[in-house]
Amino acid sequence: MNKDPGLLVVKVIENNPPVHREGERMIKVLDDLIDGTQLFPDPQQRAVERNCMHARVYAAIIVAALADRDFTTAYTTCITNLTPLTTANDDTVNGHAWHAFYNTGSYTGTATRPGTRNTPVTTTHLDYQKMELLARAILICPKEYIEDCLNRWTTLETKLLHPELVQPDTTRMSGEHWGFLAMAADVARMALPIIGGRNGSLETERREARRTSGEFGGVGGG
Repeated sequence: MNKDPGLLVVKVIENNPPVHREGERMIKVLDDLIDGTQLFPDPQQRAVERNCMHARVYAAIIVAALADRDFTTAYTTCITNLTPLTTANDDTVNGHAWHAFYNTGSYTGTATRPGTRNTPVTTTHLDYQKMELLARAILICPKEYIEDCLNRWTTLETKLLHPELVQPDTTRMSGEHWGFLAMAADVARMALPIIGGRNGSLETERREARRTSGEFGGVGGG
């Protein structure tokens, strides 16, 4: 009888945080509810609404994962599940996605490997993943949040480029993700003078950046 299946699944995740480890099961439940309630008889509308609800549920999974120090699940959900949904450039989807990218990219707690409580993830590798997510947030977030995203991105960049730091573990990053990271550096530097009030069109730059990021695919695991 409920007219918002997405809300029901989000409430389940909020009240039972450990189910963030069963993300695909939660999406299956959501899809069954959408089909069973027959709320959207028009196929085109159903596809749009389904994507919005998927984004909402994935965002809830990411919040629960971060609360459980499970950065790996949060990152993988951002890249594998949320990023493909943003290609439709839907405002509702992007609203859920950029918050998830930003929150995961801004995560400051400790992170452990999947299935363990005590084995930490390499800090340098973690920082590069955070930079990637913050760069993705820059592409779709509202204008008023771009500066904050950029500040966090450049803070991580400065930390990683400091000569006293250990060199990053590049073997664990795929070529696709390094390609996006390189593009993201250009996006960040392109946006900085715009934020500073110099000439240029922010929306034009971001549209071009989104087009460029599509050439790297944008889907893949950590």
